[in-house]
Amino acid sequence: ELWNSILMDPETQPAFHKLFTAHLLKFVSSVTGALQIDIDPAMMSSAAKSAIVKFPDHIHVLHDYVNEKLGLRETLRVQMEKMSSAQFEQVLHPIFQEDELTLIIAGGILGLIAGLIQQGLETGTIQLPTPKQILAFLKSLPSRIRNFQPVPFLKSVPAKTKAKLTSLFRRNERNMGGENDAKNGDDEGARGRR
Repeated sequence: ELWNSILMDPETQPAFHKLFTAHLLKFVSSVTGALQIDIDPAMMSSAAKSAIVKFPDHIHVLHDYVNEKLGLRETLRVQMEKMSSAQFEQVLHPIFQEDELTLIIAGGILGLIAGLIQQGLETGTIQLPTPKQILAFLKSLPSRIRNFQPVPFLKSVPAKTKAKLTSLFRRNERNMGGENDAKNGDDEGARGRR
């Protein structure tokens, strides 16, 4: 991608052509100067243009060499490990930005499938909403979001569901707390032995 950008991008192409021509002229002049041969600048410019045209067909052999010499893979790995989650997300976001709509739609479809599976497991049957119901829900969504109030919502949750959620959260807290207690206990035991 980088080489394609350098060689084909209208913003970088003229600068690359100028740089390549200058280096080629310098190299050929140093070789021909030692042999005391005069070089026609117009011929050198033509040779540079011809080389630039053929360059994309031969660039693939440079990839491994450039990666090895610049240490790009190792440098990128080390720098990415230093990044915080927010910084890493900022790096990835532009990459996926053009596919963001596709990812959102795929996530919605997977969420629907997961919801239907949960519904089937809980009730024993799967009921798909009609297109009219889906449209009505989508139309009501903005006002539902705008008017959402957590306290009345929590009051409307059935007691059985609240009990399951509470039990689930308490179990997770115990598990997390137990691991931390074990770690702390080991530390205290290690301190006591010193």
